[in-house]
Amino acid sequence: MIANRYLAGFILTICVWGFYVPTRCQNLPSELAIGIYKEPKKWDKEIPELQQILTEGKKIYKDKPDSALKLFQQLYVKSEALNFPDGMANALLWTGGIYLNKNRARKAMSYFKRAYPFCQKAVNRKEEALLFWYNNMAAAYASLGEEDSAMQYYFKALNNPIISKGGISARITLFNNIGNSYYILSQYDQAIAFLKKAEKLSLQTNDTDRLITACHMLCQAYIVTNKTDTATAYLQKAEPYYKSKGDKQLFHHLQAYVYYQEKNYKKAIPEFSNALLLSHDDHRRR
Repeated sequence: MIANRYLAGFILTICVWGFYVPTRCQNLPSELAIGIYKEPKKWDKEIPELQQILTEGKKIYKDKPDSALKLFQQLYVKSEALNFPDGMANALLWTGGIYLNKNRARKAMSYFKRAYPFCQKAVNRKEEALLFWYNNMAAAYASLGEEDSAMQYYFKALNNPIISKGGISARITLFNNIGNSYYILSQYDQAIAFLKKAEKLSLQTNDTDRLITACHMLCQAYIVTNKTDTATAYLQKAEPYYKSKGDKQLFHHLQAYVYYQEKNYKKAIPEFSNALLLSHDDHRRR
């Protein structure tokens, strides 16, 4: 599995003007998941069962992570007994991704490191496995605040053959993630350059989810560089594509920061209130 910067959209929190702005990182797209396909005949009988375990784990990892962990452990044990590297790589990458979502980055990293040799030995989709691995390692380092190390892994992922062969969605994801890292490092020109690449490709491919992420991050970058008109323009560009309350909540949050930067506190306070109301509503539903 992969971590947008990781599994299930793990959220980093960064500090701006003493307030916290949630920054969503991106998963690599699900079509690049390391499925168990075109397997050698020696695994013909066992593959359907392994694939079923993997599929079930992927279905429930967001809502029932502990149950998913048990399934991925089962996948690992069965794959290990068969000496099937693809199954072991899947099990460890997804397990690490779940721990990353639980804010347990060091434990996640331990699983990612265990997965590496199996990714290298993957029979069916080795390059995809390594692409996942580099992105997830970057995500783990980023969640620990080690952005320089994260960047090294993101650029290794960007040089993966899958990207050069036309992995557009994965390329957009990595552009967003690299832009996010540059943003956290306060290197705003570099951040904006990569985020604009993500924006351009998202528009070309009608990838609205990744377009929203790019526009939100560009908004933040322009807020901190005191270009609030441009920040507002990127918010307005993203708004028509919103699909969830989380998107709307972040819209109000960012709009509040635009007003705050402009010292227009009368407009900022209602926007903060709208964001908080959506947040409280979400917690009540849970």
